Amino acid sequence: MKKLKLFFIFILLTTVSFHCAKKIEQISFSEEENGYMWFKNSKIQLKIDNSMGIKVFLSNDGELLSLTRDRENFPEMAPSHFPVVNGKKIKDFKIKNSDLTNINTKYGNGKRLTLKGTENNSKLQKEFTIELYKDYPDIALISASYKNTGNDELVIDKSYSNYFQIDESLVNPLSRQKGFWTFQGAAYKWGLDFVFELPENFSRENYLGINDEDKGVGGGIPLINLWCDKCGIAVGHIEPKPVPVYMPVIAKDDKSVEIAVCEKLEISLEPGEIYNTVNTILIVHNGDFFNALKPYADIMKQILPEFKTPPELAYKNEWCTWGFRRNFTVEKIYNLIPRIKELGISSLILDAGWFDHNGDWWPIKSKFPNGDEDMKKFVKKLHNEGLKAWLWWTPFSTVKEGEMPKIQPDWLIKDKDGKIHNSYDLCPAYPPVKEYHKKLVEKFVREWDFDGFKLDFSRINAAAQCYNPLHNHKSPLESYEQVTDIFRIIYETATSIKSGFLIEYCACSIPPSIYQMPWFHLPVTSDPRIDQITRRTKMYKALFDPSAPVLEEYCGVLEGPIYELIIGCGGVPGTFSTKLDEYHEKWLKIYQEHLPAHGEYLNLYDIGFDFPEAHVIKKGGSFYYAFYTNPWLSTEKQRKWRFGTEFDAQPENILKEAENQTRKFSGRLHLRGLDNSGIYTIYDYANNKNLGKIKGSNPYLNIDFDAYLLLRVTLE
Repeated sequence: MKKLKLFFIFILLTTVSFHCAKKIEQISFSEEENGYMWFKNSKIQLKIDNSMGIKVFLSNDGELLSLTRDRENFPEMAPSHFPVVNGKKIKDFKIKNSDLTNINTKYGNGKRLTLKGTENNSKLQKEFTIELYKDYPDIALISASYKNTGNDELVIDKSYSNYFQIDESLVNPLSRQKGFWTFQGAAYKWGLDFVFELPENFSRENYLGINDEDKGVGGGIPLINLWCDKCGIAVGHIEPKPVPVYMPVIAKDDKSVEIAVCEKLEISLEPGEIYNTVNTILIVHNGDFFNALKPYADIMKQILPEFKTPPELAYKNEWCTWGFRRNFTVEKIYNLIPRIKELGISSLILDAGWFDHNGDWWPIKSKFPNGDEDMKKFVKKLHNEGLKAWLWWTPFSTVKEGEMPKIQPDWLIKDKDGKIHNSYDLCPAYPPVKEYHKKLVEKFVREWDFDGFKLDFSRINAAAQCYNPLHNHKSPLESYEQVTDIFRIIYETATSIKSGFLIEYCACSIPPSIYQMPWFHLPVTSDPRIDQITRRTKMYKALFDPSAPVLEEYCGVLEGPIYELIIGCGGVPGTFSTKLDEYHEKWLKIYQEHLPAHGEYLNLYDIGFDFPEAHVIKKGGSFYYAFYTNPWLSTEKQRKWRFGTEFDAQPENILKEAENQTRKFSGRLHLRGLDNSGIYTIYDYANNKNLGKIKGSNPYLNIDFDAYLLLRVTLE
């Protein structure tokens, strides 16, 4: 019996040992006889050559996919991280040693691979660090440093990080190639696409500094992304404050695309000195840009202050006085209030026109003759009518013609030559400017009693570098880096005075600054063309949260199915139309009944490669599907208006409603995301029509429709 017990114990221990031996680590490192190294997570896998070149793979359902060329087949190609010294690319850093360590950081548990090597001709030593984390299986965090080991000074002109040549032919044969779609996060100018199909011979530097010196436009999301119908790759930086780097995207004649994060430096490196690159991120994914932005945002949320939960007010409808343009009158606004209330609208935004010039933030006498007292009466009137009152303004902004530059000329940003910068912006890093914004918010909220802000204009993303000698900046970049401080002050001051205070951020028709995102609740599609509405909404859902509210203010103003687009992709409809007719009434009622914006956006469709374009929101036991046959194909990259003009209150306007061109769909739709064992009822909630039942095991619907189809699919 004793021998039998010992035998079973031996068998048990052997079995346990066998299973332990078979256990596969999520993150692994290995070296091959041919000199290649593999550093792998469950999704991202990196093949590293002996000169620190990287080939990037996505492990997807047992298949390894790679869009990146390698130096084995393209020997003249530079590695992922390299400097340009005295006009020459330094590419051949031979690995001398490697070190693998377990790490636990703010990103969780992971492994860090450190490679060191020297480029003998340049006397530069490179230390290359890659981190992989269990909680982020599709991400690599990468940085490099360069040490001058010689006896002479070196001049680093540029430093490239995450440089790759992207080639669709590596995953698709020529007959299947459909090209790339792209997300590009730098803010350039009003209206420029930042989610689009990549054209041939395309080139954009994606500079994150100021790109329009006159208007102070710049900043943005420090990420670029390319994807095809098989997979995608994204690169960017993850610094805790804005950095004015470049993120070039260059489409080449051979159909490859170059991407990188580039620092233009022109710095001297003395013997023994070290230069550290920006910290960068590398992401692989399938699906569209949502699947790159979401993990990027998840990493940035570990670096930046906490993103705030929006108040319930953010999900409710608003009306804005911009329909009357700047020449509104208080009487015109009051006359519309009964209709606004009938439509279930909760908030009224007092838009531009309540002041004389940007930066002169006191009531204009022609509309508010008693100044502050009349403004208080206006807000009290809205409150008595059961409406919330929001105020439009632009932080740290002035104009040359205004009074503020005359009152506080020392607060302005100045150029190197001592002249006032063309933007006429106040310097966000100057302590008196910060204190001024605190007092301004106290006045707007405590004295005037506003319930929310609409912070607007494309210049609110970033500020130019400041050389004003009175400001005693340690670096002229302080003005650029500390824009976020202004928004923090606005948020903290307003919310400390009034609980539930709401802040809307509208970087007019450009990508927003991710560094401002912890300090506002409500993003907005910001002056879109009709084809940009769903793309921008999807961007904000990825960056903030799949259940985040995203406002669309052009409902019933732009030509086309604007309500249908914003409701279907999980956004919040708003308007500044002064013609609040039955069209508004129908769609506001539909939104208020279903509130799909409260649900979770599920990224189950590729906005570039699936047709019809599709979106799905999960809310409780229901799925809200939206399908679109690209109803914007007739717009020719310009905005068209429902009544022929943006400002439908103008007396010269002849109210003839535009006729939309539609595109029909006839065929089978795949309703993705349903439980295979479930039975569901299908309801066309735009037309109040039951469409029967569907099994989750056979989630296909044969149907014909024009322009759009909105469905609620509910589990029985």
